[in-house]
Amino acid sequence: MFDGAFAVMSYSTGLDVSNRTLEIVTRLLRERRQQINCRWRRLTPREQALITLAHLRKAESLRDLATGAGVSATTVWRYVRETIALLALRAPTLTEVLARYTRHRRAPVLLDGTLISVPEIKDARHYYSGKHKRYGVNVQVLADLRGVLLWVSAALPGSTNDITAARTHDILTTIE
Repeated sequence: MFDGAFAVMSYSTGLDVSNRTLEIVTRLLRERRQQINCRWRRLTPREQALITLAHLRKAESLRDLATGAGVSATTVWRYVRETIALLALRAPTLTEVLARYTRHRRAPVLLDGTLISVPEIKDARHYYSGKHKRYGVNVQVLADLRGVLLWVSAALPGSTNDITAARTHDILTTIE
C-alpha cells in the first residue's frame, strides 16, 4: 500500500562534453562572479557549469538537476539562465563568422530555417507554425557545404516564415 512517502534516488550519468568545454564555462562563471563581487552561491562555478551543460546537452529537467545538486529547481533555473546569457555574449556575430569563413575559403554557405518545437503557449498564437502544425520558434542556421555549423540566429516566433526571418536578421544582405 502506498503511504504517500517517497525516496529520492540519485544516479550517475555520462555527459559527452569535453573537459575543455567544462573549463571554459567554469572560467566564464568564475570571472562573472568576481565581476559582480559575488561572495557566496549554493553551487560552485564548476557545478553550475555542469548543471547547465547537462541541461543543454541531455535535456535533463531542471527538477532532476536540482534534486541531484541539492538545490531548488528555481535556483537551477536562475543558474542555467545566467550561464546561457554569458555564453550568448561570447557568440560571434554573423558578420564576424562570414569574415572568418571567407578569409580561409571561397566556398558557398548554406542557409536553412528550422522550427524548434516548444510547448503550447496560451495567448501566444504567433508561436504556432501553420506550416508545421505545432508551436515553436524559428531559427536560421548557416553551415558550410560539409554541414559544419557556422552560425545560428536568435529565435523568432514560429509563425515567422523563413524569408522574413532571414530579412529580420539581415542575413541576405550580409551574405552578399
